[in-house]
Amino acid sequence: MKILFIGTSGVHHVQIAASLYLGRGIKEAVSSSSFANLALEKKGHPIFIGKYKGIDEVYTLGVGYDIGLGEKILNQLRNLLGYTESDLIIIPIFIKNEQLIYFI
Repeated sequence: MKILFIGTSGVHHVQIAASLYLGRGIKEAVSSSSFANLALEKKGHPIFIGKYKGIDEVYTLGVGYDIGLGEKILNQLRNLLGYTESDLIIIPIFIKNEQLIYFI
């Protein structure tokens, strides 16, 4: 199974959430080579963070300003391709005042 954490950016708060999900600390997430790596973010593809319990692959992806729309699109694409929620789980990550941060 693949687990995809999505947010406005795939290299900031979403990476911290994915790292916490994997049982790592915030310090590990922030010291990762992919954290705040805008060049990696600009490539536009999911970023592999690690494996949960050695089995499930965990990724992050930035979907831009409208996370809700990004989630809907990814869910529809998953269904269109014939995958189920047991194949790909999409977890949106929202933070307080996110719209303000995106604007800045």
